[in-house]
Amino acid sequence: MPSMNKISLALIALFAFPALAQSEPSFYVTGAIGTIGGGMTTSDDLAGNPPSAPHGALGGLDTGSKRSFSLAVGYQLDPNLQVEVSYAKYEYGDTDWGTDFSGTYNAATATPFSGKLSSDVLFVGVNYLEDFAPNWNWQLGAAVGVARNKFHSATEGTYAEIRPNAQNQFAYKVSAGLGYKLSEHLKVLGNVELVSLGRFESAKQRDVDWSTSPNPIAPYKFDTNLQPAVSLGLSYSF
Repeated sequence: MPSMNKISLALIALFAFPALAQSEPSFYVTGAIGTIGGGMTTSDDLAGNPPSAPHGALGGLDTGSKRSFSLAVGYQLDPNLQVEVSYAKYEYGDTDWGTDFSGTYNAATATPFSGKLSSDVLFVGVNYLEDFAPNWNWQLGAAVGVARNKFHSATEGTYAEIRPNAQNQFAYKVSAGLGYKLSEHLKVLGNVELVSLGRFESAKQRDVDWSTSPNPIAPYKFDTNLQPAVSLGLSYSF
């Protein structure tokens, strides 16, 4: 009789284990590329020299080709809930603007500036998923994190260069996406996001043609606000 009990328990365990394994949470990695849209604005704060009483009004902001890349590692808590940590990089390409040193922005009299902006972000977030057709699912997500915003060196007219600066800013995003399962482990994922990266700010110094010493300035600032972003990627679960 004891041996029969052991055999019964072994058979129950043998048939129960595959079902149990299928319901267990799983890890996944996701890689995606995309672009981030408009929405960034120049700050209302005046910039330039002298730093104690600046009178440079910013305007006419134009960002170049914008790219994004992200890599996420996550854990599937149940069929509908994921938690993940992700790294994202946003590049704004050539960023041009004007500064009118009369105190009020006028495009006709503004001095042209040109530089680059980029951001490296670490997010922690959650996703809610729901199947709606064979192999198809929709998902909603939210995440918060820290953005390392980099103002790369920028030219001021033909006579000066604004020095680079990097600073940490609070970042957050919300997302909506569609997924299509190519196989048991591989899925294509398209996402639309609204993301805020905080503020970009230049250094408080510039190099000018007529001096070998750095020239102090009030920094040039740009607010990202809430910007749309789209991406397409692959997710692999294991």
